[in-house]
Amino acid sequence: MPKEESIETAVLLVAVCVVIGSSGGLASPFMPLFILLLFISVLTIRLTSNLVVMGGMMIFLWAVSRHPLDMNQLLALLTLPLIFPLMLFARWQFESAQENRWRLRLEEELLSSQESHMLMFLSTYLIPLLKQLRAMLVISEQNRLSVAKQLEILEQEANRVVKDIDQADD
Repeated sequence: MPKEESIETAVLLVAVCVVIGSSGGLASPFMPLFILLLFISVLTIRLTSNLVVMGGMMIFLWAVSRHPLDMNQLLALLTLPLIFPLMLFARWQFESAQENRWRLRLEEELLSSQESHMLMFLSTYLIPLLKQLRAMLVISEQNRLSVAKQLEILEQEANRVVKDIDQADD
């Protein structure tokens, strides 16, 4: 796709105009190229630029066609402004889908980060501490007070990790 308001867009527009203008204007068999060009411009350039392009296309088609215009040629000329809102709706849907895809990717990255944080907490802190507490209780019953204090610290640390993950979700 051409970049927004680049020379590529202008060259493409001129090329299609030359082809259609030299092959009969509104009666040209290449008339669907204008619709395709309008669709490409709707996806790549701003609304105001699109309005100028569409107006220029209509004036060009009117100027290169035989006059007076018959009903088929008039309908072909009016096709561009009639399908323009439909194309704008397609662009809006396309941008909405891109935004949803971007939002989904951010959520996946956040979940991945939270998962790795939780795995790190479990493997480096929680599991070793639980093994140590079990060993302390096996060694001596007098370690109950120390084990209770360690369990309280473990509970506080687990609550802190849960709170951190909840804050990251917001």
